[in-house]
Amino acid sequence: MDDRTNTYEPDTAYEPDAAYRPDAAYRPDTAYGPDAADGRGTGYDTNAQRGAGPGYAAPDPRAELRQRAITRLEERRGFWAHLLSYLAVNALLVFLWWSGDRGFFWPIFPILFWGIGIASHGLSCFGPGATEERIEREMRRLEGR
Repeated sequence: MDDRTNTYEPDTAYEPDAAYRPDAAYRPDTAYGPDAADGRGTGYDTNAQRGAGPGYAAPDPRAELRQRAITRLEERRGFWAHLLSYLAVNALLVFLWWSGDRGFFWPIFPILFWGIGIASHGLSCFGPGATEERIEREMRRLEGR
Protein backbone atom coordinates (compact mmCIF):
# COMPACT_ATOMS: atom_id res chain seq x y z
CA MET A 1 0.00 0.00 0.00
CA ASP A 2 1.39 3.36 -0.98
CA ASP A 3 0.87 5.69 2.01
CA ARG A 4 1.01 8.85 -0.08
CA THR A 5 -1.83 8.01 -2.52
CA ASN A 6 -3.82 5.47 -0.52
CA THR A 7 -3.89 3.12 -3.49
CA TYR A 8 -3.04 -0.54 -3.65
CA GLU A 9 -0.66 -1.78 -6.30
CA PRO A 10 -0.27 -5.56 -6.52
CA ASP A 11 3.15 -7.12 -6.78
CA THR A 12 2.20 -9.16 -9.84
CA ALA A 13 0.08 -8.41 -12.88
CA TYR A 14 -3.35 -10.02 -13.08
CA GLU A 15 -3.59 -12.89 -15.55
CA PRO A 16 -7.05 -14.38 -16.11
CA ASP A 17 -7.53 -18.11 -15.93
CA ALA A 18 -6.63 -19.69 -19.25
CA ALA A 19 -9.73 -21.89 -19.12
CA TYR A 20 -12.08 -18.94 -18.79
CA ARG A 21 -13.79 -17.98 -22.00
CA PRO A 22 -16.35 -15.16 -21.69
CA ASP A 23 -18.40 -16.43 -24.66
CA ALA A 24 -18.90 -19.85 -23.07
CA ALA A 25 -21.62 -20.98 -20.69
CA TYR A 26 -20.48 -22.88 -17.62
CA ARG A 27 -21.59 -26.50 -17.84
CA PRO A 28 -20.44 -28.72 -14.97
CA ASP A 29 -21.59 -31.82 -16.86
CA THR A 30 -18.79 -31.19 -19.39
CA ALA A 31 -16.11 -30.84 -16.71
CA TYR A 32 -14.41 -34.05 -17.83
CA GLY A 33 -15.28 -33.89 -21.50
CA PRO A 34 -12.93 -34.42 -24.43
CA ASP A 35 -12.12 -30.74 -25.01
CA ALA A 36 -8.85 -30.67 -23.05
CA ALA A 37 -5.57 -32.26 -24.05
CA ASP A 38 -5.23 -34.22 -20.81
CA GLY A 39 -8.72 -35.74 -21.20
CA ARG A 40 -10.29 -33.39 -18.68
CA GLY A 41 -12.63 -30.70 -19.86
CA THR A 42 -12.77 -27.13 -18.69
CA GLY A 43 -16.41 -27.19 -17.69
CA TYR A 44 -17.25 -24.56 -20.28
CA ASP A 45 -19.56 -25.28 -23.17
CA THR A 46 -17.93 -23.67 -26.18
CA ASN A 47 -19.37 -23.11 -29.64
CA ALA A 48 -17.40 -26.12 -30.90
CA GLN A 49 -19.05 -28.34 -28.31
CA ARG A 50 -22.48 -27.07 -29.34
CA GLY A 51 -21.90 -28.05 -32.96
CA ALA A 52 -20.62 -24.83 -34.49
CA GLY A 53 -17.06 -26.01 -35.03
CA PRO A 54 -15.31 -28.65 -37.10
CA GLY A 55 -14.98 -32.14 -35.71
CA TYR A 56 -18.20 -31.89 -33.76
CA ALA A 57 -19.64 -35.25 -32.78
CA ALA A 58 -23.42 -35.41 -32.58
CA PRO A 59 -24.75 -35.88 -29.05
CA ASP A 60 -26.04 -39.26 -27.97
CA PRO A 61 -29.75 -39.38 -28.89
CA ARG A 62 -30.47 -41.29 -25.68
CA ALA A 63 -28.82 -38.64 -23.49
CA GLU A 64 -31.96 -36.50 -23.25
CA LEU A 65 -34.09 -39.57 -22.56
CA ARG A 66 -31.63 -40.66 -19.86
CA GLN A 67 -31.73 -37.23 -18.24
CA ARG A 68 -35.53 -37.24 -18.25
CA ALA A 69 -35.52 -40.70 -16.63
CA ILE A 70 -33.07 -39.55 -13.94
CA THR A 71 -35.21 -36.49 -13.20
CA ARG A 72 -38.35 -38.59 -12.94
CA LEU A 73 -36.67 -41.09 -10.59
CA GLU A 74 -35.44 -38.24 -8.37
CA GLU A 75 -38.97 -36.78 -8.27
CA ARG A 76 -40.37 -40.15 -7.22
CA ARG A 77 -37.72 -40.55 -4.53
CA GLY A 78 -38.67 -37.10 -3.26
CA PHE A 79 -42.31 -38.16 -3.11
CA TRP A 80 -41.51 -41.21 -1.00
CA ALA A 81 -39.45 -39.07 1.40
CA HIS A 82 -42.37 -36.61 1.61
CA LEU A 83 -44.83 -39.44 2.29
CA LEU A 84 -42.58 -40.91 4.99
CA SER A 85 -42.32 -37.57 6.80
CA TYR A 86 -46.10 -37.11 6.48
CA LEU A 87 -46.75 -40.49 8.10
CA ALA A 88 -44.16 -40.01 10.86
CA VAL A 89 -45.27 -36.49 11.86
CA ASN A 90 -48.96 -37.31 11.77
CA ALA A 91 -48.42 -40.52 13.77
CA LEU A 92 -46.63 -38.40 16.38
CA LEU A 93 -49.52 -35.90 16.41
CA VAL A 94 -52.08 -38.67 16.85
CA PHE A 95 -49.99 -40.16 19.65
CA LEU A 96 -49.86 -36.74 21.37
CA TRP A 97 -53.62 -36.42 21.06
CA TRP A 98 -54.16 -39.98 22.34
CA SER A 99 -51.82 -39.50 25.32
CA GLY A 100 -53.59 -36.24 26.27
CA ASP A 101 -57.19 -35.62 27.21
CA ARG A 102 -58.59 -37.22 23.99
CA GLY A 103 -61.02 -34.42 23.42
CA PHE A 104 -61.58 -32.98 19.98
CA PHE A 105 -59.50 -34.86 17.38
CA TRP A 106 -57.37 -31.89 16.35
CA PRO A 107 -54.77 -33.92 14.35
CA ILE A 108 -57.41 -34.16 11.61
CA PHE A 109 -56.41 -30.71 10.34
CA PRO A 110 -52.76 -31.46 9.50
CA ILE A 111 -53.77 -34.93 8.31
CA LEU A 112 -56.29 -33.49 5.82
CA PHE A 113 -54.46 -30.38 4.66
CA TRP A 114 -51.04 -32.00 4.40
CA GLY A 115 -52.79 -34.96 2.76
CA ILE A 116 -53.96 -32.65 -0.03
CA GLY A 117 -50.33 -31.70 -0.61
CA ILE A 118 -49.26 -35.35 -0.60
CA ALA A 119 -51.97 -36.22 -3.13
CA SER A 120 -50.89 -33.35 -5.38
CA HIS A 121 -47.26 -34.39 -5.12
CA GLY A 122 -48.19 -37.99 -5.94
CA LEU A 123 -50.17 -36.96 -9.02
CA SER A 124 -47.27 -34.88 -10.30
CA CYS A 125 -44.87 -37.82 -9.86
CA PHE A 126 -47.05 -40.74 -10.92
CA GLY A 127 -49.72 -39.08 -13.07
CA PRO A 128 -49.81 -39.51 -16.84
CA GLY A 129 -48.15 -36.18 -17.63
CA ALA A 130 -47.63 -35.02 -21.21
CA THR A 131 -47.34 -38.13 -23.35
CA GLU A 132 -46.57 -37.91 -27.04
CA GLU A 133 -50.13 -39.02 -27.85
CA ARG A 134 -51.63 -36.23 -25.76
CA ILE A 135 -49.27 -33.66 -27.29
CA GLU A 136 -50.19 -34.75 -30.83
CA ARG A 137 -53.90 -34.65 -30.00
CA GLU A 138 -53.57 -31.11 -28.61
CA MET A 139 -51.59 -29.98 -31.67
CA ARG A 140 -54.32 -31.36 -33.96
CA ARG A 141 -56.97 -29.57 -31.89
CA LEU A 142 -55.08 -26.28 -32.12
CA GLU A 143 -54.60 -26.64 -35.89
CA GLY A 144 -58.36 -27.16 -36.32
CA ARG A 145 -59.13 -23.69 -34.97
